[in-house]
Amino acid sequence: MLLCTTNVSMSALSDVPFEDLEQLGGTPRFLAAIEPPKPGSIPISSSEELQMIGDFNDKDYHLTADIDLAGIVWKPLSCYTGIFDGQGHVIRNLTINDDEYMPAAGLFGYLPIDSIIPTIKNVGLEDVAIDAHRNTRASNYASVGGISGAGGYISNCYVTGTISLTTYDDVYNSFAGGISGSSASAINCYNMASVTVSYSGDHSFPNMTAAFVGGIIGVNDFPPSNSHYGVTIKNCYNMGAVSIATRPTSRNDPYIGAICASGPVENSYWNIDSRQTVNGIDRSTDEKLGLGRGTEWAEPLTTEQMQSQSSFHDWDFDSIWAIRPDANGGYPVLRVFEKMAEPHIHELESASDWALEEIGTAFALGLIPDDLQKDYSGIATRAEFCALGVALYEKHAGEEISVIMEFGDTGDINVRKMGSLGVVLGAGDGSFAPDEPLTREQAATMLAGLYEAIAGSPLPKKDAAFADNEDISSWAIDSVGQVREAGIMVGTGGNQFSPADPFTKEQGIATILRLWTKHGDGSSASSAT
Repeated sequence: MLLCTTNVSMSALSDVPFEDLEQLGGTPRFLAAIEPPKPGSIPISSSEELQMIGDFNDKDYHLTADIDLAGIVWKPLSCYTGIFDGQGHVIRNLTINDDEYMPAAGLFGYLPIDSIIPTIKNVGLEDVAIDAHRNTRASNYASVGGISGAGGYISNCYVTGTISLTTYDDVYNSFAGGISGSSASAINCYNMASVTVSYSGDHSFPNMTAAFVGGIIGVNDFPPSNSHYGVTIKNCYNMGAVSIATRPTSRNDPYIGAICASGPVENSYWNIDSRQTVNGIDRSTDEKLGLGRGTEWAEPLTTEQMQSQSSFHDWDFDSIWAIRPDANGGYPVLRVFEKMAEPHIHELESASDWALEEIGTAFALGLIPDDLQKDYSGIATRAEFCALGVALYEKHAGEEISVIMEFGDTGDINVRKMGSLGVVLGAGDGSFAPDEPLTREQAATMLAGLYEAIAGSPLPKKDAAFADNEDISSWAIDSVGQVREAGIMVGTGGNQFSPADPFTKEQGIATILRLWTKHGDGSSASSAT
């Protein structure tokens, strides 16, 4: 078994540098049934960036655009250990046509098989052309699939095109599947690609080869120790033809399944009208075809049944699946790939052009309270900034702040919540002045305090190093240095911080969004960001 290692410790991919006060790169996406990218995830928008993942394979990534790989002979991204989130985007024309990257080939090569959460999700592969060959015994098997050659916890994905594996005499075992070749979990996935295994050579090792071919995954219980990891197929369907041509002198039976040739299957379906062949013999009506061997439950459906929601028992057609007569031939589609209309963001015309993306992204994340969805370019009050801080903290914590602090001049619940966390302390006489305009140095102090409340430890200390340091209050100078070093606030130009200048709502939203990116999921952002 290949050991996944890497000699690269830092990614060359990074977020777009800040070009102006409180700006953050990225394009908001408004998609059905999809969570925002994991905070700290690195955006990918081109084939060049996608290929670089292979050099930096322990980071989290997400797609921000569809990607066309036409003209590129793909090198599988092997030994990847992060989370790859397609965000409802599609990768087209993935092509593999040699044996250089075997024994595991697909968009990804080898992936871990012991993950308990989806590691590859929300990505579609269209028009794949995988023609893999295995003719050396560097390993005793070959494994090919669309998403992964072997391994992975794969969710909300689909594949179209052709997948073919040709092996030779010195390869013991051959695995091929539409989603993964072997040892993977597939949840809420479907395959439209044809999957084929065939042999070439002089048959000098006639007793050494077994073949497992499945529409979703080739095999999931080979070796038997795979069952320890709970790999499974659930809520998936296959429309692609599955075929296998065994060598004439082999004494080992081929294993073929429209879903999986061997391994656990739950609540999954295949189109009995599509061709499934062994050595050219049509086995489409074989009642065991979809089950392979050792599986639990899968069901054949006619083409008409495959186009009816009622055929798919206990599938979630409210948030995960949909059937549209004018999409995907009328067969089920994943909602994550259906763009929704942009939700209404109140009074967006009041925002500055630079802030539109930040406001859209923060809105999609639920970080802008209703009362603040207006007058974005207006000056924020101290209480309004507390409201943004509470929205971020409670989203991170997953629960409401229950302990509140009393102030003599306000009953504002958000001010009192921030006070209970130690993010704001007031004026020293029990008052807070909630309606006073927020200054930049006050914002820096609150942002640094909010980070510490979320992370449990402060931001690293760093000299503020602005030309107007002498104008920054002594109680704020450390915080200003911290938020500058973290990239949360970067100044107003000319190496000025302008500590007494007012802070606008859109600037507040942008810095809160940066703080979410820095520590929104309870762990520091990637070192690559």
